[in-house]
Amino acid sequence: LFIDPKDQGVAQYLLLYGVFGEYETEIVKNLVKPGMTVVDVGANIGYFTVIFAKLVGNAGKVYAFEPDPHNYDLLSRNIKLNNLSNVILIPKALSDSAGKIKLFLDKTNLGNMSFAAQNITDDGGKIDVETITLDDYLGEKKADFIKIDVQGAEGLVLGGAKRALTNDHLKI
Repeated sequence: LFIDPKDQGVAQYLLLYGVFGEYETEIVKNLVKPGMTVVDVGANIGYFTVIFAKLVGNAGKVYAFEPDPHNYDLLSRNIKLNNLSNVILIPKALSDSAGKIKLFLDKTNLGNMSFAAQNITDDGGKIDVETITLDDYLGEKKADFIKIDVQGAEGLVLGGAKRALTNDHLKI
């Protein structure tokens, strides 16, 4: 994976241990199967996106949402580096409505961005990002597994995913 060595979040774990969220990684490996459709909300640089894409294989699909342009660039590069053709990258934030919102960035932990300024420990500025609901994006498509890591905005994501969450075999 391409990483930003200045990142004091995910990068240091990947550099030191080669894994981020060991427990979560094992859960994913046990639940995600070939042919599944996976949604990665808060894809960051693509650690889980790459794992998902390899697990679902050519018969599956991964939708990766990442609104931060810096992380989105690394995510895109990591998808290309791993030659993954079953990943759709979406440079938007998921929320309970479509529109625009301020995304506050953390200068040192590049995965710690938030819709709330008080959640940021090292002010890295703010940017406007587009939002969309998962229901609007997926339409009639179904997801089998949804991973959400959005620094406290999980409730907003779920608020825009009511139809997606009614899938009988969905794993969250």
